Amino acid sequence: MRGRIILISGVSGAGKTTLVNLLLKEKKNLLRAISFTTRTPRTNEVDGKDYFFIEKKHFLKKVENGELLEYSEVYGDLYGTGLDSFKAIEEGKDVIKIIDVQGALKLKNAGVKALYIFLKVPKKTVEKRLKERNEENTENRLKEYENELKASKVYDYVITTGGSVKSIEKNVQKLRDIIN
Repeated sequence: MRGRIILISGVSGAGKTTLVNLLLKEKKNLLRAISFTTRTPRTNEVDGKDYFFIEKKHFLKKVENGELLEYSEVYGDLYGTGLDSFKAIEEGKDVIKIIDVQGALKLKNAGVKALYIFLKVPKKTVEKRLKERNEENTENRLKEYENELKASKVYDYVITTGGSVKSIEKNVQKLRDIIN
């Protein structure tokens, strides 16, 4: 039986990584597809686990060589999906990927069959979370908030997230229900 592709997008600070990591701990048949990026790792991020952090010249070489399914520039940094990101679905595994809105829309427009899930959170919460993690592009991310919300209309599912531990548990359950 073939696995499925699950794409998770959302506004900055919506909790995408937190929810996906919690889900990965409990679902044995779920693997994470890792994006390539030119941005600097955040404090707790690990190369090869959270992203493949590469220099811009290496990223552009991947583009030139046709090694990416899609790529986008987001807040001045490049992000892309490797050609082999979803090959585990052939072995019956589900593959989940955190992907920016631009990338998800490119895959959707290219006809990639997937569960497209969007996480949204109130703007005040986004502002608070971005400040807590000392995000460089806070202003740009807040400006992009409305555009990203508009894009959520083309997703299969939209989950409104909150900031408490209780809401994290509820949101993991919502994700679990959608995937099951």
